[in-house]
Amino acid sequence: MRRWRLNALFGYVLALLICGTAITLSSLPADARDFYVAANGSDWHSGKTMASPWRSLSKVNSHYFQPGDVVHFRRGDVWEERLLLQNAGSPTLPITYADYGVGEKPTIGEVYHMPYLANADWNVIENLRISGFRKHGVEIHDIEHLTIRNCYIFGCKSRGIQADKNCNYLLVEDAEIYDTTDRGTWVTNSDHVTFRRVTASYCGIRSEIVNQNGINLGTGKDIVVEYCVVHDNTNGIDVGGSKDNDVTIRYNLAYRNADSGIVVGHPLGRAFVYGNVTYENNIGILVKSSANAYLYNNTVSKNTVYGLQLSTTGEVVVKNNIVYKNGEPNGFNILCLAPGQTLTSDYNLISDHSFRSLGAAINTHEYHESMTLAEWKASRCGKFDQHSLNLDPMFVDKSNNNFALRKDSPCINAGVDLGVPYNYALLPGSVWPDGVRTGNQGDFSPWEIGAYIYSP
Repeated sequence: MRRWRLNALFGYVLALLICGTAITLSSLPADARDFYVAANGSDWHSGKTMASPWRSLSKVNSHYFQPGDVVHFRRGDVWEERLLLQNAGSPTLPITYADYGVGEKPTIGEVYHMPYLANADWNVIENLRISGFRKHGVEIHDIEHLTIRNCYIFGCKSRGIQADKNCNYLLVEDAEIYDTTDRGTWVTNSDHVTFRRVTASYCGIRSEIVNQNGINLGTGKDIVVEYCVVHDNTNGIDVGGSKDNDVTIRYNLAYRNADSGIVVGHPLGRAFVYGNVTYENNIGILVKSSANAYLYNNTVSKNTVYGLQLSTTGEVVVKNNIVYKNGEPNGFNILCLAPGQTLTSDYNLISDHSFRSLGAAINTHEYHESMTLAEWKASRCGKFDQHSLNLDPMFVDKSNNNFALRKDSPCINAGVDLGVPYNYALLPGSVWPDGVRTGNQGDFSPWEIGAYIYSP
């Protein structure tokens, strides 16, 4: 009897150990798996090799993917279907939807996630064309750590990217958004959003709706837009943010937008706008509502009505900017509108025919039709732009929109040191979006005025 009990006890313990081991092993992440989809495939195939691909997005949507899995769509193929994001990856093993083969990037109709779907954090969409055949190209809600990389989003019936509510840590990089009926992007109620090396153009050109912006980001914390190029939209870059956090807009190129190249507004905390080039927009840079904006080392030239429109009741600091030949013959380089605004402006290059003010910048409600830079300096006891210049900045080739500085430019060594992180500026020869190069102003001390460092 004692031997039977000992054997039974030993078997029980052994069973527990085996079950525990099985449970432990099952909790480990499986090896990353590859799946393939081709227009001439079959949903009866395994999908695990290029020789046996699936055929439809419906099959993809019905499958459970694990962290580290990669779904490859064959280049040159088209699916006018919706790709549902409904499986979660992990920080080190995201689930990736990408391409394989040769030829044009594969085309899908839409990327989609809604709260009623399963958790789909840590997904990557890359090397795809997204047509927005129904409505938006990418429509997502309540999904975190989504990366959209090297995608071409085009011809959408509405917006290129629509992300509303809790799309935190969204990263869009090396992407192109083109010819959307509505805005190129609308991202709001989401924090830690970054757009990097994105091209947004011709957004809203087929729509009668106003404010069809290229990159439009609403309420959110820690928003960054960098190395992007926006052209031929209503507004190029339009960022709101939130009143208790920061927005950074740096090293972007904005041109030929019907309204403004760059807009910051709404009750955001602080907007840091530096190292940007804006030309041939209606307005170069617009600061509105109650935004607090810090405009450093931007080059703003050849805009139709105003170079800078400062319509905010908040704080504005304008330093090391070139604001040149805007609003000619009937506009102005700088327009200041909002009573109560706190303005600090110095170490800029501003051409004459310069200022139109409703008094905010000089703390009065008088209306000044036009002031030269000298008159501006003299107003209110010399408070503004005492070190600023009224000279030709000597661009390399203004007629062809090369705003780098010639060796005889008065902007060289004429700026003020603004410290880190504003010490990096554009190097000559930068090409947007993927050929932008920057250099440390500290290596060329004193600092330049404008977006470019002079480099022989």
